[in-house]
Amino acid sequence: MSEDLQAQYRQLQRELMQIGWITRGSAYPRHYTIHVNGKPKCCGPYYSLTWKKDNKTQTKALSTEQYKLFSKAIANQRKLDRFLAKMRRISTRFIHQSTHGVAKRNRVKLTKKYPYLSAIRVNPSIIISAIQTVGKGFGFRPRLLQECFDRARWIKTAEDLAGLQVTTPAWRRLS
Repeated sequence: MSEDLQAQYRQLQRELMQIGWITRGSAYPRHYTIHVNGKPKCCGPYYSLTWKKDNKTQTKALSTEQYKLFSKAIANQRKLDRFLAKMRRISTRFIHQSTHGVAKRNRVKLTKKYPYLSAIRVNPSIIISAIQTVGKGFGFRPRLLQECFDRARWIKTAEDLAGLQVTTPAWRRLS
């Protein structure tokens, strides 16, 4: 697989050597319609080049010869951008495939409503569903959940939580 990526990369390098002049911007022909003695008359084409400089659009009038050369250079620039994007993708894939990375870590999402869900490395949805199940339909009780976290940091599944002995007065009222 890495040999295939290296071959693709070398092919793109060879194609890059064939690109001529490059520039950014847009070159386009413009036509004007004017009214002479009440009749419309088409004038043109007039050629223009626009580009961005210091976050402002610059415009320049072009001759026919300049228009052709600028059009080719702009097309080359866009082709170069596509080649570079392909080369970046291939480089990234090659580096990931040819080197060892770090082990993936499971991240616990913080929630604004229940920040203590991030205190242990457990999937919060498992604990919330377990508390609701153990509460026998009495709804979600944040104080009860906090006590569960304080008493048992070893919770991994809903079954572990269901077997937990909770001694708060609120829990006894729910049972």
